[in-house]
Amino acid sequence: VTCETTNIFLPAPWLKNAILVEDTVCPFELILVSHQASGDFIQNHCEGDQDLQSEIKAHHDAFVSWAWGVGHGKIEALRLLVRPDDGELKAHEVEIHASAILPPVTVGGGVPAPTDTAAVMQQLTASLSKTSEETANANQLAREVLELKREKEETSKNRLKKLHGTVTTLIRNAASNDDERPAPNVPESCQRFYKCESAGMADQ
Repeated sequence: VTCETTNIFLPAPWLKNAILVEDTVCPFELILVSHQASGDFIQNHCEGDQDLQSEIKAHHDAFVSWAWGVGHGKIEALRLLVRPDDGELKAHEVEIHASAILPPVTVGGGVPAPTDTAAVMQQLTASLSKTSEETANANQLAREVLELKREKEETSKNRLKKLHGTVTTLIRNAASNDDERPAPNVPESCQRFYKCESAGMADQ
């Protein structure tokens, strides 16, 4: 008799439940249990479904082969004890975690960063310093943009800018205390008047 053997078999739910009900661990008795359970499951759940019936029968046949091998000593019991404090296991865990889970950390030029703590801290400090510098530059640019926006708004609100040059000159001549030279600037009172957006504000 030739059969494929393995040291473990994972039964389907219908087979697992049938095995748990029986008070036996004898492989040959469990073969009879599997035969009965597979027949009952096919009769109750798989009538007319040839594909599912084939799967149930194939699973039963695999269990029979496995149980036969266990009963005749063809399959040896295997116990695996994992010691979490095993140095080699811990080193393997760290290696797999670093290579398969953690994203690669690189420095300039794409060269992998060293793994010692001092080097990592040095890289972190340099990265934070660079980030701080970039943040300061970004803040300075934001301030300049805000200032330009403010100046643009002030310019748009200054209605004197929209007056023709000759009108501005007439106002300066009228505000001059010297008959020969115009006033250097338009008087503040006149500027406030032109900045008013309504007659009510102008009256104030």
